[in-house]
Amino acid sequence: MKEKTINKNILFFNLDRDILLKDINDVEILSIDRIRDNYFSDLSIFLYDKPFSNELMEFVNVIVKNFKKEDLKIFYSNIRHLDVKKFDENKYNKGKKNHTLAYYKPYNNTVYISNEINTSGIYHELFHMSTAIKYNKYLFVGFDQTDLVSNKSFGVGINEGYTQLLSERYFDKAQKGYPSLVHDLLLIENLIGKEKMESLYMQCNLYGLIDELKNYISYEDICRFITYTDYIKHNMYNKNVSDRKVAIMGQMCAYINMFIVTCYLNKYINQLPNTPEEREDMINTLCMLFNKLIVRININNKLVECSFTDNIEYLERILEGFDYLGLDCKELKQKKLV
Repeated sequence: MKEKTINKNILFFNLDRDILLKDINDVEILSIDRIRDNYFSDLSIFLYDKPFSNELMEFVNVIVKNFKKEDLKIFYSNIRHLDVKKFDENKYNKGKKNHTLAYYKPYNNTVYISNEINTSGIYHELFHMSTAIKYNKYLFVGFDQTDLVSNKSFGVGINEGYTQLLSERYFDKAQKGYPSLVHDLLLIENLIGKEKMESLYMQCNLYGLIDELKNYISYEDICRFITYTDYIKHNMYNKNVSDRKVAIMGQMCAYINMFIVTCYLNKYINQLPNTPEEREDMINTLCMLFNKLIVRININNKLVECSFTDNIEYLERILEGFDYLGLDCKELKQKKLV
């Protein structure tokens, strides 16, 4: 298997060559064509005796109201067998690099909530429950896909970011977290479309998300983007993260910025606006994009630069895209001259 590099520090692989990326459409999931009329009354009785029963029923009601029935197959399959338990936060986290307040175990379909905090973390974990399914040697959880034989996972970064985005979108009480990943995944969602992105997530369709992104950028760049978000997720809350890794994450965030900008530019280049209204929408979207790009990321209270404006080669490519679209970007041209 040939390894790919973008610098001397980080390696990444083609996803399908590394873990034989699985298409979720090939997986048999419980049919929900016929949900009994008394399903939710039965479910209320089932959840009544569980810890955090109020939050559980709130989650159920919000999910059913806001997502299409065909996107809830895994949710319906798991919710009736869900268990919820408290755990000793201090004992569990002793000696670990990252501090955990809540987590979900798909192997026994159980959400664990710290006995030291309020219930704000439960919504994030319930989204994991709603999108977890095991099939042969594969474990799917939202956009995260794991080969249980090789123990290799891909998509954990984008999955955590988008899970957190949905938690904060639908539940005001949800605990905040993963701000940079949430930010990046919101921009990806704006590119693809909210309804489409939510559907792909609820159906565990990483394969489908990659296909959507391939409309705008190369498969190799998508692999890189996913791998870098994985690396950032694994290290951003590491209490002992080294300065070297912090610098690497800055480089990765700069690349993610370039990835997102390239996707947006190619979207408009591939389908040029035909009307003044569409052109105005394009200009507004691109302005919004550049205003929202992260230029610094906070890693354990260390501010790290992740702007790409010092990458002259890439700036030239961006400016070529703007010129093709008939747009003048004076600020970027000035950056290029620095």
